[in-house]
Amino acid sequence: ITYTVTITNSYDRPLDLAATDPIPVNTTYILASVTGGASVLDPPANTVVWNGTLAANASATFGYVVRVGADVARGTLITNTVTVATDSLTFSDDVVVLVGPLRQYIYLPLVLRNAQ
Repeated sequence: ITYTVTITNSYDRPLDLAATDPIPVNTTYILASVTGGASVLDPPANTVVWNGTLAANASATFGYVVRVGADVARGTLITNTVTVATDSLTFSDDVVVLVGPLRQYIYLPLVLRNAQ
């Protein structure tokens, strides 16, 4: 699963922000997959963190990749929660991924003949 988090400062002034995104249960962080200036706190935290100052109406994006555990049953819901805090406000948002079967596709060529 690839997670991409975009933080937007919709205020009319710069904000100092701190984002925390714990690695979801039933997944394992893929080493060196974090992007966008974020970092990973090693165990026991297992949390992706991003800190920075965003100008008014600016955005920042970070991301990372996790692998779903081999023993996780189909139909399991994996919830990822990111929290962004300023000096006086805290915001959280969730995304839920349904573990489903692997799908494999086989594409066959389509041949059309000019039938007369």
